[in-house]
Amino acid sequence: PAVPPPAMCADEVDCSFEKITLCAFDEAGAGVGDRLPFLECMDRHKLPLFYNDTVPRSCAERVGLDWNKVEACFSGSQGDTLIAAAQREVSFKIGNASFALPLVQVQDKTVCSGTACNYAAVSAHLPGAAEDDRVTDDGGGGSEPSIGYYFASK
Repeated sequence: PAVPPPAMCADEVDCSFEKITLCAFDEAGAGVGDRLPFLECMDRHKLPLFYNDTVPRSCAERVGLDWNKVEACFSGSQGDTLIAAAQREVSFKIGNASFALPLVQVQDKTVCSGTACNYAAVSAHLPGAAEDDRVTDDGGGGSEPSIGYYFASK
């Protein structure tokens, strides 16, 4: 599906919180375990309607990310590139119809959406969870899963 411009995100006037999260993810590394601590920190706070860097800066520092690099990504073209790529991924995997936000997938399988999405709901599907709840590449445990955190519906 085509990506509708501009990016639209939930509960705010622009996609600044999503963009700063993607920049933090980029700084943290590609692993799910590298990214979840920042996301968990952000999700613990009620974010204001208008962007300010208080919460993301605090979360980045708390989990050991270089805030200057995260902020440079956010303020530069890299952040715009990341948000456009994220929106293309949403359109490709979910389509352009509305859905409950956030929607989290592990290994391309929806594990939670809306208010049911929290760290516990997602982590139950990651390596280290009880064997019955685990989702992995090979179906038998051990490899790191892919994770998608979808926050923009159109």
